[in-house]
Amino acid sequence: MSAQATLDRADMYPVFEDMDLSCRATRAANAVIRSLDGRSGFDSWFDNIDDDIQTEIVEELAQVIQLVYPPPRQLSDEEIKVIADKAAAEVFEGFERNLNQPVIDYGKVEGYVRDIRNATRDLINPQGKTAMSESKKATALETVEALAATLVAAHTRDGSIISLPKDIGDTTLPEGITTESRTLHQNHAVNLVAATAEALGQIGIEAFKADEKLEQLSVEFGYGTDSVAGTIQRSKEYPAGGIPKEGEERDPNAVITKYGIVSMKYGVNAHANKGVLKKVRDSINERAKAALAG
Repeated sequence: MSAQATLDRADMYPVFEDMDLSCRATRAANAVIRSLDGRSGFDSWFDNIDDDIQTEIVEELAQVIQLVYPPPRQLSDEEIKVIADKAAAEVFEGFERNLNQPVIDYGKVEGYVRDIRNATRDLINPQGKTAMSESKKATALETVEALAATLVAAHTRDGSIISLPKDIGDTTLPEGITTESRTLHQNHAVNLVAATAEALGQIGIEAFKADEKLEQLSVEFGYGTDSVAGTIQRSKEYPAGGIPKEGEERDPNAVITKYGIVSMKYGVNAHANKGVLKKVRDSINERAKAALAG
């Protein structure tokens, strides 16, 4: 029998009818006594003991439990007041901090960018790197469904190829995002990747010179919900002259060595099978099974 089942059974059949099971220690003592009831060698043992001995056993057992697991200390009125005053001060400090924030100028591109950044952070990643709340997932799903309806209405299909208007990404930008702010963000992502490669080169060359056994360095960091990653290798051998042309004779063992080989990767969070995309994929799987499984 599980501990919970034992406790439930003991609550239903207390040792004494007038036991105060609101006391945690007494409730635990009652459960211990009842857990022995019916076990081989203990059958009806407690019922055959004098009433005063029964009471003494339960009370002593409850006292032992209380010593091991004392009840939480009750806060005094003064302690409660101190905690309440501290909490109120933190709340008012937060209000004051928000009131002192500069007003966003939506007439400028950076105004849009700042607002988009905050909205995206709250929608996709409200608590550091934890999952978004279910309510915000529902809101995101509504946005995705409305956008999907627009894409379906605008598509054409030729055999296995689906085509959409070239400007569909710009014409479906949500309110607050302009093509200028979108371009600003994309250009920064491109420059950030290139700058990371340059930094890898500067750091890597010095590190390789200082440590002859070091063959590779790598880096990865977050950019909002996306990520930038890169590696630099000390050296790598390639076939000399590249891939031979048809009919061209070349020594198959001839190689050239290149140094400081940099590889970069920009990871897009939207590709990850989680959050809203996971819900969309799971829904498609279920609908496809119902429609196609026969």
